[in-house]
Amino acid sequence: MVRSIKFWLVPISAAAMVLASLVGPVPLSLEHWFSAIQLRGDATGAAAVVWQLRLPRVVLGFLIGGGLAVSGAAIQGMVRNPLADPGLIGVTAGAMLFAALSIVLAGSWPMGIALSAFLGAVITTYLVMALAGREAPVVTMILAGVIISALAGAVVGALNYIADDNELRALTFWTMGSLANVSWFEVAIMLPVVLLALGLLWRVAKSLDALLLGEGPAMEMGVNPRAVKHQVVIATALFVGVAVAFAGIIGFVGLVIPHMVRFVVGALHRHLLPVSFFVGGIFIVLCDAVTRVIAPPAEVPIGILTSFIGAPVFIYLLMRAKRHGNLFN
Repeated sequence: MVRSIKFWLVPISAAAMVLASLVGPVPLSLEHWFSAIQLRGDATGAAAVVWQLRLPRVVLGFLIGGGLAVSGAAIQGMVRNPLADPGLIGVTAGAMLFAALSIVLAGSWPMGIALSAFLGAVITTYLVMALAGREAPVVTMILAGVIISALAGAVVGALNYIADDNELRALTFWTMGSLANVSWFEVAIMLPVVLLALGLLWRVAKSLDALLLGEGPAMEMGVNPRAVKHQVVIATALFVGVAVAFAGIIGFVGLVIPHMVRFVVGALHRHLLPVSFFVGGIFIVLCDAVTRVIAPPAEVPIGILTSFIGAPVFIYLLMRAKRHGNLFN
């Protein structure tokens, strides 16, 4: 069954990306889309809309959604806490803070913002792990994330106060999350980052399975928990840092998608990680398509839509935990 799911995710992903590239202020028919694909060098008409506007946005959205979903799955496995996604434990806020500092203090140079967001994600992740302690209980991690998010929000608020009009506009963009105005340049940066991070996580997939039993049993099985955590931290920082730099804050993907996938394919990370990547990518691509059609000609920030979807799911998980006493049940 799992193998069949993996097989069908590829054509479903392709279909979702094609569908998302058809909708927008200038809707395209499937026939016009295929014609535009064959006219890659044409800088006018439907070809320009598809190649310069829609496709880079769709591809980048897929990579970002997949990366955020995989990050959530890996962190949940690392700390054995199903609520520990990059947003809830403050990693996203840390990346956002450093990106905002880069915008206000160093200008809106894309690579500078990306590097700053990556550094912020790394520092925040290690800080949360240090505050939560060796066992990383879920309550402590969430509290640490709340503290870090509150601090980051205060600093970003101060930056909003001192920013000029252009910087304020850029900060607003990052805060709400959006895939507008992206190009193949961002895709060219994001793709190798995603491949590197996926490679790091795939190397520790079996070790993450062992960590679900606890650090003691994992060590008896030959797993080095510290080394595994470091790889997960670096991979998560890569995903979250670059995603925040290019698209701002897109919440709840790392929480919602792994739970959906775990319910279908189980908790083994050799299945959970790749399926989460594809489902997360499809989710963001479709959400971005919806943001372009629900309030034309304006676009609703994608972070708002994912929060509307993710918040009720989070409430459901908390109610489920109250009934069963364990979110994994």
